[in-house]
Amino acid sequence: MDGARWSQIQTLFESALERAPADRDAFLRTACTGDPDLLAELRSLLAADAAAHPLLDGLALDAIRLPTDLLPLGILPAEGERVGPYRIVRPLGHGGMGAVFLAARTDGQFEQRVALKLIRGGIFSTSVVQRFQRERQILARLQHPHIAQLLDGGLTEDGHPYFAMEYVDGVPLDRYCTRHGASVEERIRLMQTVCEAVQYAHHRLVVHRDLKPSNILVTEAGTVKLLDFGIAKVLASDDDLGPAFARTRTGRAVMTPAYAAPEQLRHAPVTTATDVYALGVVLYELLAGQRPFDLTGCSPAAIERIVCEQVPAPPSAGAPADRRRAVRGDLDTIVLKALRKEPERRYAAAEQLADDLQRYLDGRPVAAQPDTVRYRTRKFLQRHRASVAATAAVVVLIAALVGFYTVQLAQERDRARREAATATQVSDFLQGLFATANPSVSRGETMTARALLDTGAARIARELANRPLVQARMMQVMGEAYQSLGAFEAAGPLLERSVTLRRAALGPAHPDVASSLNSLAVLRQETGAYTVADSLFRAALAIQEAQLGPNNPTVAATLHNRGTLLHFLGAYDRADTLLQRALAIRTEQFGKADPRTASTLNEMATLRFDQGDLDGAEALYRRALAVRQQHFEGDHPDVAMSLNNLAMVLRHKSQFDEAEALYREALAMRQRLYDGPHPDVAHTLNHLSRLYANMGEYATAAPIARRALTMRIALFGEAHVETTASMGNLAGILGGLGRHEEQARYYRRALEINRAQLGPVHPYVAALSYSLGASLQAAGNLTDAERYFRQSLGLHRQLFPEGHANTAYPLIRLGALLTATNRAANAEPLLREAVALRTDALGADHWRVAVARSTLGACLTALGRYADAEPPLTESYATLLDVHGPDDDRVQTARTRVVRLYEAWGRPERAASFRTSRAPGVKSPT
Repeated sequence: MDGARWSQIQTLFESALERAPADRDAFLRTACTGDPDLLAELRSLLAADAAAHPLLDGLALDAIRLPTDLLPLGILPAEGERVGPYRIVRPLGHGGMGAVFLAARTDGQFEQRVALKLIRGGIFSTSVVQRFQRERQILARLQHPHIAQLLDGGLTEDGHPYFAMEYVDGVPLDRYCTRHGASVEERIRLMQTVCEAVQYAHHRLVVHRDLKPSNILVTEAGTVKLLDFGIAKVLASDDDLGPAFARTRTGRAVMTPAYAAPEQLRHAPVTTATDVYALGVVLYELLAGQRPFDLTGCSPAAIERIVCEQVPAPPSAGAPADRRRAVRGDLDTIVLKALRKEPERRYAAAEQLADDLQRYLDGRPVAAQPDTVRYRTRKFLQRHRASVAATAAVVVLIAALVGFYTVQLAQERDRARREAATATQVSDFLQGLFATANPSVSRGETMTARALLDTGAARIARELANRPLVQARMMQVMGEAYQSLGAFEAAGPLLERSVTLRRAALGPAHPDVASSLNSLAVLRQETGAYTVADSLFRAALAIQEAQLGPNNPTVAATLHNRGTLLHFLGAYDRADTLLQRALAIRTEQFGKADPRTASTLNEMATLRFDQGDLDGAEALYRRALAVRQQHFEGDHPDVAMSLNNLAMVLRHKSQFDEAEALYREALAMRQRLYDGPHPDVAHTLNHLSRLYANMGEYATAAPIARRALTMRIALFGEAHVETTASMGNLAGILGGLGRHEEQARYYRRALEINRAQLGPVHPYVAALSYSLGASLQAAGNLTDAERYFRQSLGLHRQLFPEGHANTAYPLIRLGALLTATNRAANAEPLLREAVALRTDALGADHWRVAVARSTLGACLTALGRYADAEPPLTESYATLLDVHGPDDDRVQTARTRVVRLYEAWGRPERAASFRTSRAPGVKSPT
């Protein structure tokens, strides 16, 4: 089939879909007069597409590469049948070459619903299979919260490929906006999220090539998910995809004409600007309620002529009356820039389009320039800069100075008056509020902090209704106070209302608006809404940098907060960049001995800790603690935090006595500070239980860990990342007590929650996969244990830089399992790598290095290399005995390995000198 025929079929197919189903056949009979084969092809496609699901967009058309009489219906699984580890629940849709089903995982590993995508049985086109496999490979490299995630893949029993994707229960973007009556601002914010996902794909050299509303689903909760990379193009050769998939072939156009860029219709090279054009069409459609061009019934040649030559009307011209005014002006300019015919004149990237939309929302000038006389004049001046520079400079300078100082003086005068009045009103309100704590007012009842806040919150709405700026400031202050008490449900409405009031009174680009956005972002982060939090941080930062300058202390605070979020999400390099910048600003503005500087030092120390740099983390933690103890007298949350964090790093360095004293001091301080359950108290309880577990005192650790878990469930609910930290901690302690089935249940639930909340590629998922594997190994389920160890190792290598000490954990576990299952030769290189990683990170004398060396010694014993095994086994046993004492499980395991060495070596007298009457359980702690 040649390119012209393909374009004709595709164009007519899309045109038919634009019409009502009852009118489609009449349209096709007219369009295909004299060409019965063409009519048959199109009818077949429409029939296949009738129940298609968005996950199949772009794939149904593949079938027309084969004659229709060679496309058997094939065999697809029925409801209840199994495909790999999944059970088919119900069909979601089908197309000409494949089908998508709602399926549930049935192997008992964890509960999960997926969208299962398969090729029809009987479809034997090599290109179909290659495209299907290419889509699976592309999705595997795209791990983003707004891109439907690839979860699994494999072959059916009859050898056909399938893959399981995140099931998205949503509707197309345009239908969502219509159904919810979305405002212009809400439509723009949805588009910004789409741009973020597209930019992420572009950074990984993937161009979608088929962006349209039906490939962008939105859930009822408002979560955006980008689908269907079935015709995506990889911009550069990539070994991960293999030679067959390194570049998408361009010999045949694959597109949706209504959203296709001019270069796609002309069969020119496709770039990221192609997706920018499609984003422009989608944005046009969301704002205007129609597409920039009506291509209904047009021939391929007419479509190419219209899209490539005709200038679209601005979206405001066709927008509904209630949106027309908002769209007119800057939004017209932004959309038309995205729709420029020449790729180089569009936005250079999706993120630039998103940034210009943010400028519109903030009330700032947009970067796009309208194609007007002014634009052409500016281009003329650029070409003839030298001849006009002298005259223009003088005129512009005089006008700018006069205008600037006139406006600046007026703004400063008004701002000073407004802030003075607001400060007075805030002071009056606070005096009245705290007067309620006076015994003569409270009638002898003790006013708790929560009760005081509840009283104030009720008074804000009643007494400050006519003073919106005072009301907004007090709502922010009280929202932050509620948050500090762990009362998140009370904090949220106050902080949201603060944003709304300040935007209405001050405009969208005022620094006070950014302050409220920043506070709301911190709350959203703490309650697990990470994507929303990042969006709020970015919006606040954009306002602050534009209004206050890049080195303002307020900018440093938001940089610090966003760096903390990125650190939590595992984006260590980006987090470090933001924190370094925040530290530089705070050190310059406040000095080294300021609590704000200490706050950034503390966060950088935690980042170093998570990167495996324990010495660097300890030094930064001690600096932060010294500053805080010097600045604050008595109990203070920041001092308690520093005590807890320093104890954590000392625990990992096996300095248990000092760590225990610091944990106990931090816990006592936090219990004095907070009335009732609080996240900080739960945090220290969790850490203290880990200390006792590290010391082998599991019976002491267990009730402390359960107390922390109960507190976090009460504060956050079960399905929260903070709660899973306590689940995993308790699971580890249960393993130390030999209760492995209960241990595995906690690990499975924690892993399930983290995958759902953070995505499948995250450090927490890697750690929990490893831990679940360990519990399964202890319970005797070696097959599943090995699978989870390998998954964890793959994630560690993907997430962490080469040489990272954390990678030693799955290496040791996997090596021990391979040794135990008669594959010691395969285990040796893994265990030697683990020893090297830990030695480089911790030093040769650390007990964790001893654990790795002991495991390597057991491997060498299994290989019959007894002389090589003796030094690591005996030396590691001595180290572990000195650190942990004779009753510790790790010490007993190391002793057992020494005994087995000498027994296998034929040296019973040496074995007897190590053997004890106790029967040590053989484990493989790491």
